[in-house]
Amino acid sequence: MIRYLTLSLTALVLSAAPGLADDPKDKPKEPDKPAPEKKERPAQLEELQGDFRKAMPAIVKEWRAAKSPDEQTKVLAKIDPFIERGLKLVAENPKDDTAFDTLMFLMGSKPEPPAKVMELLAEHHLDNPKFSAVLGRLEGEPAAEPLLRKAMEKSKSKEVQGSPA
Repeated sequence: MIRYLTLSLTALVLSAAPGLADDPKDKPKEPDKPAPEKKERPAQLEELQGDFRKAMPAIVKEWRAAKSPDEQTKVLAKIDPFIERGLKLVAENPKDDTAFDTLMFLMGSKPEPPAKVMELLAEHHLDNPKFSAVLGRLEGEPAAEPLLRKAMEKSKSKEVQGSPA
C-alpha cells in the first residue's frame, strides 16, 4: 500500500511538472531593454535652441498682432517653457561650459533677460573670460545692473573687470 501511495504521488508530481515549467515565475527572464540613452548636455542645448528657433516665428507673429501690452505679455509667456528647459539643463552642472552657453542663450530669449539667468551667471560664471562679451550687451539694462556691479567687483577675470559696463 505504501508502495502504491509512493507511486501515485510520484506520478502526480511528474504529471504536474510540465505545467510548472509554464509558470511565468519559473521562466528565465529576458534581459531588460536598456533605457534610451540620455543625450549629452551639449546635444540637449542644441535641441533646445532648435526648438526655440522653430517656435519663435509664430510667437513673434502673435506678439505683433497683440492689441495690448497685456496680450503681448501673455504671448511672451510662451517662451517660459524654453527657459525652464534651459534652467534644468544648467542645474545638472551649473559651472561647466554647457551651463554657461545655455545661460548665454537664455539671456536673449526675452526682451528683458530673465532674473534667474542673471543670478546663475553671477553665482557661477563671473570668472569666465567669455562672460566679458555679455557685459557690453547688458549695459543700459536696468534689470542687469546688479549683475554688472557684481561682475566688476568680484570677478577674478581681468577681461570681465575691464569690460565697459
